[in-house]
Amino acid sequence: YFDYNPAVVTNTTLNNLVTTIPNGKVTAIEDHLFAPKSIIIPHPLSSRSAIQFKNNSSASATLQVLDLTGQSVLSKTTTESEFQLNRNEFNSAGLYIYQIKVGNEVITGKLLVE
Repeated sequence: YFDYNPAVVTNTTLNNLVTTIPNGKVTAIEDHLFAPKSIIIPHPLSSRSAIQFKNNSSASATLQVLDLTGQSVLSKTTTESEFQLNRNEFNSAGLYIYQIKVGNEVITGKLLVE
């Protein structure tokens, strides 16, 4: 039921994420630091998909896909900035975890297969 009492306003705060750089000044963290490091197009995977990621160097990138029990389902290597995936490379539909290693960087994500 609707009442005619004034709205209750609670305490509100505004938080900014900041980082300290070596000269001691505080600066806001860039938005791109929170951007996803990889993207799957289209997702969920039904027939074909691509996992796109940043590969700033011509270093070799390795993709490893694991099922939820930790068993390796798929492993690929490329020097490009994407991996092509086909539905027939997976035994069954479900949720998988993927890990991309490029140099010292490791990108981890979830992959849903229909």
